[in-house]
Amino acid sequence: MRAIRQILLGLACGVASFASAGATPALPWMNDAQAWRASASDQVKAAVRVNAADQTLCLDYDFQGNSGYAVASRELPLAWPTHPNLRFWVKGTGGANHLQLKWVDASQENVWWAQWPNFKPSAQWQAFKVLPHQLEFAWGPTPDRRLTRTQRLEWVVAAGKAGGKGSVCVAALTLAQGEAPKDSALLSLQRVGQDLVGAFDEERDLSGLRVRWPETVPRQPYTVQVAEPIGAPETAGSSAPRTMPRSAVPHRPPRWRTVQTVSHAQGPIDWLWLGQVSTRSLRLQAMGGGALPEGLTIETVPAGATTAWKTQDDAWKALAAQSPRGSWPRAYVSEQNYWTLVGLPGQGDRSSLLSEDGAVELGVHAPSIEPLLRLRYVDGRERWVSWADVQMAHAWGEGLAALPEVRWRHSDFSLDIEAFATPAQGQTQGHARYRFEAQPGAALQGADLWLFARPLQVNPPQQFLGQPGGFVGLHQVQANTRQMQLNGQWHLRLWPQAQGVALVAAQHGLGPVQARQLGEKVNAQSPDGTLQAVWFIPNVHQHPLVHLNWRQGPQWPASVQGAESSDALRAQAIGLARAVASPEPQLRVPAAPEAFTQSVQAALSHMLRSSHRVALQPGTRAYARTWVRDGAMMASALVRTGHHRLAREFVEWYEPYLFESGKVPCCVDARGRDPVTENDSHGQFIFAVAQVWRYRAPGDGVDRVWLEKRWKSIRKVLAWMDHLRTQAERPVADKYQHLRAAMLGLVPASISHEGYSAFPVHAYWDNFWTLRGYRDALHLAQVLGDAGAEREIARALSQFSHDLRESLSHTMRLHGLDTLPGSVELGDFDPTSSTVVLDPAQATHLLPPGSLHTTFRRYLDDLRARAHNQKAWREMTPYELRSVGALARMGEAQAAWEAMDFFLSLQRPAPWRQWAEVVMREPRAVQFLGDMPHAWIASDFLRAALDLFWYERESESGQWTAVLGAGWPASWWDDGRVALQGLRTLWGELRIDLQPLADGWQLRLTGLPPKTAPSVRLTLPAQGKDWQLLDAQGQLAPSNKQPHGQGWEQALPGAPDAQGVWTVRVRRATTP
Repeated sequence: MRAIRQILLGLACGVASFASAGATPALPWMNDAQAWRASASDQVKAAVRVNAADQTLCLDYDFQGNSGYAVASRELPLAWPTHPNLRFWVKGTGGANHLQLKWVDASQENVWWAQWPNFKPSAQWQAFKVLPHQLEFAWGPTPDRRLTRTQRLEWVVAAGKAGGKGSVCVAALTLAQGEAPKDSALLSLQRVGQDLVGAFDEERDLSGLRVRWPETVPRQPYTVQVAEPIGAPETAGSSAPRTMPRSAVPHRPPRWRTVQTVSHAQGPIDWLWLGQVSTRSLRLQAMGGGALPEGLTIETVPAGATTAWKTQDDAWKALAAQSPRGSWPRAYVSEQNYWTLVGLPGQGDRSSLLSEDGAVELGVHAPSIEPLLRLRYVDGRERWVSWADVQMAHAWGEGLAALPEVRWRHSDFSLDIEAFATPAQGQTQGHARYRFEAQPGAALQGADLWLFARPLQVNPPQQFLGQPGGFVGLHQVQANTRQMQLNGQWHLRLWPQAQGVALVAAQHGLGPVQARQLGEKVNAQSPDGTLQAVWFIPNVHQHPLVHLNWRQGPQWPASVQGAESSDALRAQAIGLARAVASPEPQLRVPAAPEAFTQSVQAALSHMLRSSHRVALQPGTRAYARTWVRDGAMMASALVRTGHHRLAREFVEWYEPYLFESGKVPCCVDARGRDPVTENDSHGQFIFAVAQVWRYRAPGDGVDRVWLEKRWKSIRKVLAWMDHLRTQAERPVADKYQHLRAAMLGLVPASISHEGYSAFPVHAYWDNFWTLRGYRDALHLAQVLGDAGAEREIARALSQFSHDLRESLSHTMRLHGLDTLPGSVELGDFDPTSSTVVLDPAQATHLLPPGSLHTTFRRYLDDLRARAHNQKAWREMTPYELRSVGALARMGEAQAAWEAMDFFLSLQRPAPWRQWAEVVMREPRAVQFLGDMPHAWIASDFLRAALDLFWYERESESGQWTAVLGAGWPASWWDDGRVALQGLRTLWGELRIDLQPLADGWQLRLTGLPPKTAPSVRLTLPAQGKDWQLLDAQGQLAPSNKQPHGQGWEQALPGAPDAQGVWTVRVRRATTP
């Protein structure tokens, strides 16, 4: 190998320095046992072992049933080369967990890392090479994300799929100045025996290959192999620096390693993703013996270059760019795609996805089924039709039982694709129905449906969090004309029977299949997971209904025997969904947008279908875990819509995950509780308990005994909150020392609602949630008659309220603000998080005068500018839906509806009535979207929607009144018809009816208890200043209107009668 310039690391001057040498030594500090420190997250064990003789570092970890991390770290001042080339060796024990190598700068705020998700160490040494593009900026406030200088090195094992305990040992860590990424190269192949071999003049880092076959040569299966670089063994007493651990040095010649297996070569070019390999030689070897033909050529795709294939999806994106449109899903041709959830309530882990274009993802991280049509015309023409050749329409229907539908519209036909789920022995069984109809006058002789089983998720490649989207290996296919088994895990059945089944390479895409490829059955395996199978269902113009059903696990789904059987399954899905989701709010407001009323019904469905048993989750892919923040706010929406049992069960499920200290984990998943500090979590847990208690209903299992069982945990959480806010010493960066007074008495800095992931801050979101926790705990202490706790909590609440009020004043003064800040350190404008002041904290009495209205006036100006395209914007998060409820509570009904209309316009596809976590201004701009639908956002919408009709207002002293009609705009009063049934309140279930009369309206509230009904204040629009209220006997109520925002408030006269009906007339002002 040609010698290249190496960068050697030295520590003599305190900062690593570099010099030229012919070899790269292992870093000498690996065996410095005193320099290394072990640390771990809450209730995780970590220990460091250094073997000086072998110069290896070992990190032992034990997660003890928790999520979290174990760290081995040391100080290491380092100036980085321009093209770092990092190498090391790893071995260990234990299951699949995330291995991370982190570099932290001198500020301790900025972090760079390389990571290997769910890495399972081998008992034998494995070589790693890290290229510059793999050393990524992880987080921190710096605007300059280049890796230039760092201060500390950390080896981290974070809980992955396995958790458990084990060890990771690292040796021979070297750092060298590498070369800039090479360009693509054409590699000449020479025959060596029966193989084809090619060599580079130096080591190359490769991410992929394009193998081109001569046109006339038959394709055959083959493997791609690389020659692994092997270091020379050392002699005893050698003073040369070691480049690999002594135990890893082999005593044998270099070997060939298979990096790709091509089981179904179909050419003319095989697009082969390699991951990342470093080699000087490649070998192509025929499978099953024999020789590969001469004439094959290879074009390399270098690793580290901008055109590198970092994933299998990147390789297919490159292929898709050269393929006919429609061959690949939108995500592979630089277009954002959209999808929705298909599944049963409580079985989000078994849910499917339906794409806007009609592909169905069978389950979480599962292959998808995608349709293709062949039209046969009377004049002999044929036309293949994919999603790219039709106009797309969508339907959702009415109520919680609605089934998402995709409708292909074409001048010659329509194809309706509907997906739903039914239960099957405690599991979920998925269904897709395809209904074809020829257009009148179309010159069609026939139409055939082809259903492709593809190694692609509907969840697209840019979805990188949680369960990543894109490619999912399809390693095994067994199929006949009636049923198909994928990866031994997914079992599919088809009605009517297909006429043929074929196996095609995944790189074939979605395209024509030749009759000669069809057979009665296929059975194939592929190590690289790039299989693709297709069913051929002819003459769908004569037999228009096709039913596909599937199931995950060892059992086959039930057989569909015909159209009647298919219809019965569909009816079962509708009936079950209605039964499980009942009760649901029944809403009738003719003057309201249809999108609004449909979204109220859909939002509850999205929450229920996203949950995993009783674990409330914001999603099923990216966010398939439970945050107490999301769960508490979803539980609040659930109790207001009558789903008390699920809210109660959520609280009971989450409670055992509290830490012994009383710290409430931010989130919980299959790995256990997450130790990341988010200081809103403690108040949120107490709030969730209090909401379940306040909205309890007969038969829901919530009584005094239930509350007493929760009280011990609440006391522990309160003790932890007291500890946090009274910490005398807390680290404050030099640049924020002038703000220290504003931090006194607050809970410490955290990443909060994860809006501060760059670096923790003293977030007011955290502190208002802490306030809510104290207020709710005080109420629960009063309920239980715990006088001692009541006094303690009252003192803490009083002091904390004082500190919070003072902090806000300090922060606004020091930053020169007239709007509410999101945090002490940044003084940032974050109106979405500021909504917490109104709900659930209900703490406007702590705000500097005028700050709330100034905040939301500025927010409204920004929203209007975006809504009317007067401001450039790229993306937004529909968490902003909380502002609708906030504006309504401020008496700004018209403004609340401006915001609501804007957010409703951002639903995609609109008929599915859903939001993703991220919404792009340009609908086809490719972006990580979070989950779709996003259940926490669904709860934000639902709570805001209910606030428009009725909400409960808490005074500083803890007294409750009700506010009616806060979000009824003038147009609703003009129409005069409003009806809401099934709303749960602090005083029981409520029905609201507004009907027009000749001189005004009749308002009727049904369900409030006659003896304990609350004071109810009716919100009137701006023109209602002179309207009059009359009780059920026609007596005129005293005019006690008070201005509120842009409207007026007045107490309802009278009270509910013995049947719980409260009747009031609202009379327009008469003209003298």
